[in-house]
Amino acid sequence: WKCSDTTDLCEKSNKPINNTTPEGYTSHKICRLTCGEYAGLWPKPTLKTRLSKTLVEFHPSAVKFESDVTDEKYSKHLEKIKNIFLTNIYRECGDCLKTSSNEVIIRTSSQHVSTDLYFGIDESYVINSKQNENELHVNILSKTIYGVRHALETLSQIIVSNRISPHQPAEEALLVTVNSSTIGDRPIYLHRGLLLDTARNYLPKATIKRQLDAMAHSKMNVLHWHATDTQSFPLKLSSVPILAKYGAYSEKEVYTEHDITDLLAYAKYRGIRIILEIDGPAHAGNGWQWGPDAYLGKLAVCVNKAPWRNYCIQPPCGQLNPTNGNLYDILGQLYGDIIKLFPKGEMFHMGGDEV
Repeated sequence: WKCSDTTDLCEKSNKPINNTTPEGYTSHKICRLTCGEYAGLWPKPTLKTRLSKTLVEFHPSAVKFESDVTDEKYSKHLEKIKNIFLTNIYRECGDCLKTSSNEVIIRTSSQHVSTDLYFGIDESYVINSKQNENELHVNILSKTIYGVRHALETLSQIIVSNRISPHQPAEEALLVTVNSSTIGDRPIYLHRGLLLDTARNYLPKATIKRQLDAMAHSKMNVLHWHATDTQSFPLKLSSVPILAKYGAYSEKEVYTEHDITDLLAYAKYRGIRIILEIDGPAHAGNGWQWGPDAYLGKLAVCVNKAPWRNYCIQPPCGQLNPTNGNLYDILGQLYGDIIKLFPKGEMFHMGGDEV
């Protein structure tokens, strides 16, 4: 593989070459480390960036961390972030067994020790790295712990396996990175979001976590969770569990309060806020049809009515019933449960469909 001078892309050559020779590389991943101004970084850093063309090998067990912050809550949060980083580079290395005398020492520094995550938080960071004999020193400067998180994500993008193929012996495998760098970055957009709809198609918690992992790799910071719609109500909440009883696709296809808090924590360690949406006043059908049986009247109207074109914009039909005073008591309990689960001051999405 060789980096094209005109496109800054790695192009495959038919000519046999040795790894890390001036003519090219035997691995596409390693070629990307030295190709172009930004190598394999994504999204592209928005501030000054300089990457060396010289590479250094190391084993993931040789990575050490240092921090100038002693706050207990911050330190616990940082430990989680470090473990995510180490898990990612160990996965990249695989069962690499080759030994190396090189060490990687990562020093992190934050101006603020708060771990609160909110809209508009400073996510900027600067990475400076330089090799000194058999030690690669990496210094990360940031305003908040979420800048540190993004910096480690960036660092993991310029760490690759030296394997040519999965069949290469583990005794020959190590990690490779650049031996010096300067990377400055801050987001252009404060809200970098993705919407996930688990109402029309239930997604297991593990699948949502995989999506959060993918978002973290691209430094996206908001998951808009469209949790309910006319099709289903999968949230099993303590004050109103009956909504899930009538609205979930099955008893197993629900999200408990423990599931929600688990996802909130999982997302936070990846620098992602979760904005929950309970759709209404339209797009509310299944889950709300139990009112008459509980002597509360119709909490929703036109639920699953047909032909649907006569009752709603898209099937299945269902709209909350604003003329029934009991509806507001149920909504109060529902919103109360959500407020208790989510961080203080976090946004909540009320849908707003067909108001």
